[in-house]
Amino acid sequence: MASSRRGSRMSPPLAAELEPRTVGRARLTVEDPESGQQVGLPVVAARGAEDGPVLCLLGAQRGLDVNGTAAIHLLVPRLDLDDLKGVVIGIPVANPPAARTKRRAFPCDDGWPDACPHDMNNVWPGDAEGALVERMAAALWEQCLESCHAVIDLHSAAPQRGPVAVVRATSDASVAAAKAFGIPHIQATREIDRRALYDVAARQGKAAIEVRLPPPGAVEPESVRLALAGIRSVLSDLHMSSRGARSAETALVLPESESRLWHAPTDGVVLSHVDPGSIVQEGALIAELLSVHTAEVAAEAIAPFRGVVTLIGCPGGGPADLVSQGQLYAQMARCDL
Repeated sequence: MASSRRGSRMSPPLAAELEPRTVGRARLTVEDPESGQQVGLPVVAARGAEDGPVLCLLGAQRGLDVNGTAAIHLLVPRLDLDDLKGVVIGIPVANPPAARTKRRAFPCDDGWPDACPHDMNNVWPGDAEGALVERMAAALWEQCLESCHAVIDLHSAAPQRGPVAVVRATSDASVAAAKAFGIPHIQATREIDRRALYDVAARQGKAAIEVRLPPPGAVEPESVRLALAGIRSVLSDLHMSSRGARSAETALVLPESESRLWHAPTDGVVLSHVDPGSIVQEGALIAELLSVHTAEVAAEAIAPFRGVVTLIGCPGGGPADLVSQGQLYAQMARCDL
């Protein structure tokens, strides 16, 4: 990555006093304006043997995003501090009240995902005098994020869609970080003035990516392994570590990219031939639809071009591989490398 991303920002306040080759833990506290109770935000930080960039990792902004929590727990305390240059700050549970109540947002997730007023990923950089979710975001921003160089925000995703990295299309640093992370399916949004963390951070010159790992509400070992490998690869790309670099075939999927959608001609069972998020070649069989009425193949999803599979199975509620007539059961987008 470009050297401008490893500029002269000071260390975040939380890590400023951390000695070289040291792992430290802290607990930020904010007051709930409704109840007056103190809410603790656990943070773990590792400083390497030499100075370098600051990378921040977030998990569980939403209460069901627990694969990120597991990855941060496994990675940060076990970093090779003799090899590490700079600081890695891990926030395993950015939204403890939501995680405690097993909701995406606290105190409720009504209106999700379109108009939930308590969604932490829509309030950055927070407000120290606002509602609880805004106060938590403000504390994390001031103590950890404002002075960092790069951010990896770990979310969950529906299994039917597979892992996805989301970046701001106009941020070269963020796109480079997403490619380094190694997930084939990258969505580069051109939306402006959003208050999602990846967008706010990118507008301030940070390399910032939002990584969505399936499933919500459960730790999936493969998703955790993917997160660990991706973070290590970004560390290498930032020249913070000499290890972890890997090459990956990456598909950059823009909103205006050509897409192909398949809808079920009958009630059926989706038989997947590739995993969601896979890059496939023209002519590849993506999925078959087995009719529940005849027990025969009623439709096939065959790739009309080289691209990335962005969905397999029913994207709504209910069993993922049982679809009704007319429902979307497969989708892919043309690669834009």
